[in-house]
Amino acid sequence: MAKEASRAFQLTQQILDSLSAFDETPLSLPTRNDQALEVKSQYTRAQVATFIAAACLAHFILVVGGFTGDRGYAKWLAVEDRFASLWHAHAS
Repeated sequence: MAKEASRAFQLTQQILDSLSAFDETPLSLPTRNDQALEVKSQYTRAQVATFIAAACLAHFILVVGGFTGDRGYAKWLAVEDRFASLWHAHAS
């Protein structure tokens, strides 16, 4: 699993490196000529790519780590119980 995660990081880095060749100008939305309205996005291509890569990595970790389905729900309940016991111990 560690090798797969390492490979995922390498591939993500290669994607981000290839995107650095693009300029850092913000992506712009099409303008409406009839009203002379110009709307531009505030996000660069690199920011969009970084967000997508982070979402993909988070999904990979959740699935491979077993945090989905019944096993994931059981782990969530265990974490809730642990925090509840710490909270009650601290409050006493």
